[in-house]
Order: sequence, then structure tokens, then C-alpha cells
Amino acid sequence: MKTHRLTKAMSLLTALLMLFALCAVPAHEDGARVTFSLSNETLQAFSGFVQVCVRTQMFEDVFRRTIPVTADALSAADVGSFDFTDTVAGREADSFLEFRLSDAEGAVLSTSVLLFGKPKCFRYRKPTYRLSVTRLSECLYRLRLQSDVFAHKVRVDFPGCGADSEDQYLNLASPDGVTYLLRTETDLSAEELQHRAAFFSVYDLAPECMGDSSRDATETE
Repeated sequence: MKTHRLTKAMSLLTALLMLFALCAVPAHEDGARVTFSLSNETLQAFSGFVQVCVRTQMFEDVFRRTIPVTADALSAADVGSFDFTDTVAGREADSFLEFRLSDAEGAVLSTSVLLFGKPKCFRYRKPTYRLSVTRLSECLYRLRLQSDVFAHKVRVDFPGCGADSEDQYLNLASPDGVTYLLRTETDLSAEELQHRAAFFSVYDLAPECMGDSSRDATETE
């Protein structure tokens, strides 16, 4: 009897995990040649869009294309292949690729970033961050983080308040930035939380790759 109940519970758990699994867009990179596919791990057919964009670190669009995509339930589909060799020629160390998946209504489901070449060869510019904090309820906040330049794998820490964010590392790949939720163990005002913010990114780990370092590092509002 116990075995039967355990098996039934595991089956139910598996069904729930499959029901709430997300679609994803894996990318295979070979230098400046990138191939995209769509992985639909849900129990329903998927219809949406993949946006592919090559930008400079100053957020200048060099290439942009939106591709309609569909996939049956629990299946994969080809999205397309792109050769960006000519697009990024001479600026491989200052350009990056952002691709995002959205549903049929335009809601963004996932966003990813690829560099053209090795990260150690990328000429990262020093970011100036802009952080906006809205207190939604006790110990729950909505944060919007922006940067004046591309910022790769940004981590925002809030020492001393037991912060737990839904996103550990953020890619600031457009002027719009990223909006996410943060929970804390200690209830603070929005201003107090802003004051505790500390920012770290790949730029801080690779001083030899610094580009423009003449600006201040942070700003809050």
C-alpha cells in the first residue's frame, strides 16, 4: 500500500513538473556562427517568437530579427542559423548577442547573452548602475536595475538583511534593464534597501579587460 501511494505521489509530482516546465532556446555557438533551436518541455503546443539582436556595449543595434516559432508539446524545433562574421568584423571585443523567447502575446519567457569569442578578450566597459526599489509588502520588493552600458552577469548583494532574489546573475543587455523580485528576512524601507546595495559583475573580475573607466559606478533613485 505504501509503495503504491509513493508511486502515485511521484507520478503526480512528475506531471506537475512537466506541466510547469518552461520553453527554452538553446544556442550552439561556433565563433560568430550561431544556431538556435526551440525546446518545448510543456504538455501543450507552443507558439511565440525568438528575437535575435547583435548590439554594441553602448546598446547600438547592429543586427535585429524577430522569428516566429512553433513547437508541438514535448518536442523541439529548429529556429535558424546565423553567421555574424561580417556583422561583428573588427568589433568582436565590443559586441554581444542577445536572444530572447516570448510567447504569442509578447511576454518575455527567457533572455540569454552570448559573446563573440572568449570573455577574457572582451573589452568590458565600466558600468554605471541605476537601481529603483519599490516595497510591495513586508520583506518583499520589486527591483529594476539598469546600466548605461552592457553589464555581464551582474550580482546585486544586500548585506545584513538575508536577501533572496529570484535571479542570482543578471545580464543588462539593453537600456530597459531587468526587473525582478527580492525577498528579505529583515523588513526595510525602499531607501534602506537601496543604501545596502553592492554591485558585482564580470567587469570587476577582469580588470585587464577594462574599457572606459572614467565614470562613477552606481546610482540609485
